[in-house]
Amino acid sequence: MRVIKVTKQYSGHQYFKYCVNYTYKDFQQFIDQREWCWTTWGPSVELEFYGRTLQANSHWAWITDTHRVRLYLAKDQDASHFLLRWSGQ
Repeated sequence: MRVIKVTKQYSGHQYFKYCVNYTYKDFQQFIDQREWCWTTWGPSVELEFYGRTLQANSHWAWITDTHRVRLYLAKDQDASHFLLRWSGQ
């Protein structure tokens, strides 16, 4: 797991400031942390649908596909909250 700042080369750069990258061996960690985001900030959607629905959460989203497993975090405060909870894991 790595938290990185999102630049224009990343999907979702228009909505999110940070993303958490996972490898496929970290898949259980991704599931646990996605559940934590859901519990902490409420339901969200996959990044593919983020700009297309009114149900998108302003704090976070996720993406899972053949090449990427990521959580996206919108603000500095969201990334700080996430890191405070998960940096020791």
